[in-house]
Amino acid sequence: MGPNKRNLKVQRREDFEFRPRDLVANIAQIYLNLGEEEIEGAPSSPEGGEGAQGGAFCLAVAGDSRSYSHDLFVEAEAVMAKINEPPAKIAQWNRLADAIRVSLCIYVYICLFFYFFCKTACQTAS
Repeated sequence: MGPNKRNLKVQRREDFEFRPRDLVANIAQIYLNLGEEEIEGAPSSPEGGEGAQGGAFCLAVAGDSRSYSHDLFVEAEAVMAKINEPPAKIAQWNRLADAIRVSLCIYVYICLFFYFFCKTACQTAS
């Protein structure tokens, strides 16, 4: 997935046991397992779960600017639907994506708070 996904060509996939569908499903399952406790109480909805709560895992994913993009989560949802993942798993994926978005807002707020706190502290110290 991502902007360069069409550039990845694997000849003789069976030699490398390269199965993109399984890869997406397995990575999604790893994320769901790691974020399970953080989204456990979030009710499901067709839009992806209102009341999603982020915790340490969601905050870590949201704070990883090298690899986190909400667009990739949306794209992964589309791929999961295309490869016939169960609707319950897709709904759980959406709740996780929502929890990570909430965590991203919290992460940005914390960064801004410390920036302004340190800036003010430095100005009053000088």
